[in-house]
Amino acid sequence: MGAAPGYSRRAVLRRLGTGALAAALSGCALGPGTGSAADSVMPLRAAAKAGRRRYGAAVSSELLGKDAGYRDLIRRECDIIVPEWEMKWYNIQKNPDRYDFSGCDKLAAFASENGMELRGHTLVWHLGLPDWAKTRLKEAQGRDVLHTWMNTLMTRYAGVVRSWDVVNEAVEPTDDRPDGLRESDWLAAFGTRYISDSFKMAAEIAPKAELVYNDYGTEHNARWSRDRRVAILRLLERVKGEGGRIDALGLQSHLRLGDPWDPKAFGEFLREVQDMGIKPIVTEMDVRADRASGDASAIDAKVADLYTSYLETVFANSRCDTVVTWGLTDRYTFQRRRYADDRPLPFDDDLNPKKAAAAVARILRDEG
Repeated sequence: MGAAPGYSRRAVLRRLGTGALAAALSGCALGPGTGSAADSVMPLRAAAKAGRRRYGAAVSSELLGKDAGYRDLIRRECDIIVPEWEMKWYNIQKNPDRYDFSGCDKLAAFASENGMELRGHTLVWHLGLPDWAKTRLKEAQGRDVLHTWMNTLMTRYAGVVRSWDVVNEAVEPTDDRPDGLRESDWLAAFGTRYISDSFKMAAEIAPKAELVYNDYGTEHNARWSRDRRVAILRLLERVKGEGGRIDALGLQSHLRLGDPWDPKAFGEFLREVQDMGIKPIVTEMDVRADRASGDASAIDAKVADLYTSYLETVFANSRCDTVVTWGLTDRYTFQRRRYADDRPLPFDDDLNPKKAAAAVARILRDEG
């Protein structure tokens, strides 16, 4: 598919017809009715609204199209959806002269129909490059290639996306650079200023959008995580010093039972970020349980306890207003590629709420 006009919320609804317009305006796309398993837990979308926050999940356009139960669950529980893979550069522009927005367009339409926000994920990522771009970025017109990519995507979805992961996972202390940055095609093409330049471009293209630096591995308290915190703080300071605007730090929050967890130490890191004028938000949360012992009920309780402690720590030490989990149901979690019996998400394989769903709902509602 070639390039097409941008997606405003009104344009999306016009394409979808009056039925979709009525649903979006009334907010009535609620999924299962009275008597469903989810009735025992306040919908996460409603809980977040009560606590003056927002809740969402990473979503697959393919699954929305073929699994009605999953689709209804997303409608009921989320007011933010995040593309799992549809918005990554390698997927949209496999060839330099051809764009395929089909997956993103489906998600944009679904978000608009149901009164949701679509988060932009992600613009600049070392694993997101199509093969042709790895060479073109190093040529004389490399910055133009980057700007064209960012401008094309950001303007197309300007009416639905209000928060963009501009740069994703740019630090890697184990690469042994003094600045803590990751060795990548981006660094090879543009040098260390590629990060601040990307944020400057994003601010010019979408001056009213929330611009996010997103990364993983800060949450636990192993030496590896502490090193990543130091590297990320340096990156944030550097970008601000070079004139880039970062509004939020995306905490991916892929947690794991059994890894060291120190709420006090993590809270100190959050306050350092907040003191820089940068708001922490939770962007990809799940809790791996591959090393936990016990039956499903016991494991679910442990998972819920870590959701609780982690989110309470985030809310107590920052102005976080957004929580996104990387998926919503264990049925489709990517973590099962590693461990087939993992149970990391708020809803189980049958789309019923687990103890984690109840915990997240309570914290979103009561910690506001």
